[in-house]
Amino acid sequence: MKCQKCGVEFPKEEKFEQHGQIMCEDCYMDSLSPSRSCDPWSTRSAQNAMNQNGDAGKTSELQDKIMLEVASSGGTQVSDLANKLFISENELEREIVTLHHMQKVKSEKRDDGKTYLVIDRC
Repeated sequence: MKCQKCGVEFPKEEKFEQHGQIMCEDCYMDSLSPSRSCDPWSTRSAQNAMNQNGDAGKTSELQDKIMLEVASSGGTQVSDLANKLFISENELEREIVTLHHMQKVKSEKRDDGKTYLVIDRC
């Protein structure tokens, strides 16, 4: 069976359907709970957790790679970063949202009208 959202092949018994669209589990979960980078409560919770427990601010290996690439490039677009790291844009978006809530990265619109992911210097 093929996911109508991302195109990945999956076994028929792992099929999910929403709004008439057949999806894989990852796309189904994304549709139920989409990532939201602009969520003040999540940002506040992440900051409180980091203040109370120092290791709560630690990042995963993938998040470290993301921040290293963003820092070394001076800013990059999500699609370019996903291609460079060989991961899907959905997976990257989930990691970026987490880093955004931790105030480690942010989005920045530049003069060319495009949005770039940059290191958050606050």
